[in-house]
Amino acid sequence: MADLGEKIIELRLAARRSCMCEETENGRKKSTLSLKTKILFLLSRGAPPKAVMSELFIAKTNFSAIAKELFFERLIEKRRSPDDKRAVFYSLTQEGEAYLETRIERIERQWNVGGDMSETDAVELLDRTIRALNGGE
Repeated sequence: MADLGEKIIELRLAARRSCMCEETENGRKKSTLSLKTKILFLLSRGAPPKAVMSELFIAKTNFSAIAKELFFERLIEKRRSPDDKRAVFYSLTQEGEAYLETRIERIERQWNVGGDMSETDAVELLDRTIRALNGGE
């Protein structure tokens, strides 16, 4: 069992190191799996701001700054709750959905480089790994 524990630690370290980079117009590298992409992904799944902050371990001020940037880039829409004017909800715009889809496609291409595993097998393996890392949920 020690081998399994060691492999899980290696997986966690590799996931944190993973660049998932792409070239930009000016030749610089840009992370495909950026904080912006993670936030858009969680918002697309209906996560409220508090859940996004909790999941990504970011402070409210940092989330607010990124949400403001995403709003000005027209990737998200912001609306207030009709019941509680203090409550804010975000949803992706069409541009936001297209941006996220592009990032997801790039990530899939990076994972599918010369692999001998089918996409179905890879998804199943990742699902099992995620469940295990989440405590078997």
